[in-house]
Amino acid sequence: EQAGERLDSAADVVDRHLDGVAWLRQGRNRTFYAIGGTWRALAKLHMASSDYPLRVMHGYAVPRTEMIEFCQQVRRSRKGTGLVGLDNIARPRRETLPYGAVVMERLLERLRPKRVMFSIFGIREGLLYSYLSASERHNDPLLSFCDDYAHMSSRSVRHARELTIWTDRIWRLAEVDETPEERRLRHAACLLSDTGWRAHPDYRGEQSLNVLAHAGLTGIDHPGRFFLALSVYFRHAGRDEMRGEELSARLSKCVSRRYLERAQLIAAA
Repeated sequence: EQAGERLDSAADVVDRHLDGVAWLRQGRNRTFYAIGGTWRALAKLHMASSDYPLRVMHGYAVPRTEMIEFCQQVRRSRKGTGLVGLDNIARPRRETLPYGAVVMERLLERLRPKRVMFSIFGIREGLLYSYLSASERHNDPLLSFCDDYAHMSSRSVRHARELTIWTDRIWRLAEVDETPEERRLRHAACLLSDTGWRAHPDYRGEQSLNVLAHAGLTGIDHPGRFFLALSVYFRHAGRDEMRGEELSARLSKCVSRRYLERAQLIAAA
């Protein structure tokens, strides 16, 4: 409203408001967490334009310079003409996209974070979190989810938990170099290892991968999500080939060589 529906004026309005925020300088080289429906719509467009293998919004990360360039592209398009994936954005949201892009662009230029990570959480989730007890807040959100999921989907949650202890011993005896985050992901993979048992044996790998890659996981980024999905995939399909399955082949290209090899190692265990 302050800009009178003019994008050039909107940029001036944004700059004027940001000029008075001194703490923006503290965001340099950190992660900026983007919250809100318009920014999630920007993320969805970016996924479509880059042919990203998933459409999972939470934890999707983009380098700062790449996101600034994309926001400029959206801003120049005005009504979204020529933007890949625009048809998948709700019509009311399309009208605010150019303005959301202006705000994102100007904010990133001031903050200069290392990357933008999109979140599906917001005020409601923060309010719910405030109601949790201190002990509940201390729980790891990823491992809590995986343990609950093992209860619902595996044949024996006890066996899944035993796998975490068993692999701890193997990794220790083999002196496997492992970071705390890699250990956490290994435990999560063990808890999820039997989630595809109901599927036909010929399809357990790809079906498990598809379910886990798109699961409502929290406390994890996308490389970690791909790692978990591929770990369970390799458990069923073997480590040496993708069997021509498109999703698994595309996901394997989105993780580091170290993560890919670790996924294969856990699957072999």
